[in-house]
Amino acid sequence: MLPIRGTRACNPPETHQNHEHQRTPPQTQGEPGPQAGNCNQPGKHKWTTSGGTDSLLWEEEVIDNNCVLTLVSGTVPDHGGTDDATGVPWTGDTIDRVTVNDDVKLAPKGGRLLFSKLPSLTNADVTNLDTKNAEDLYAMFWTDPKLTEIDGLDHWDTSNVTNM
Repeated sequence: MLPIRGTRACNPPETHQNHEHQRTPPQTQGEPGPQAGNCNQPGKHKWTTSGGTDSLLWEEEVIDNNCVLTLVSGTVPDHGGTDDATGVPWTGDTIDRVTVNDDVKLAPKGGRLLFSKLPSLTNADVTNLDTKNAEDLYAMFWTDPKLTEIDGLDHWDTSNVTNM
């Protein structure tokens, strides 16, 4: 599991589409920190869909020269992704790894295209992702040509899934 770093709010807080953005503070001595330019959206973010009650805290940071997307806590909202647009706030060609902390759940349609269109993604550890309410996991890792390892699928409860 990746460490969760503290944040301070941007002044003024930036808003990107449907999520708020906070920057990670400068690194302390001996502690690796994000390196701007290696991740498209370095720092901590909050994703809430319009009209939705679910929200997810997520982070992009550089660890061991990899851009790591971490789902930190909360519920991945129903986001209505389509094959043309994933509906998720993270995008781009810099994310190499995905990890999920203990307190992350999927809303019924939250898994749809969740980690798709990440052409640099090589590894995903989704062991902690709570899927018991998930109904739609359609194309979760679609068009991730470098993805060679997905850890944790055997821990998922897919009893309510109707579209995979």
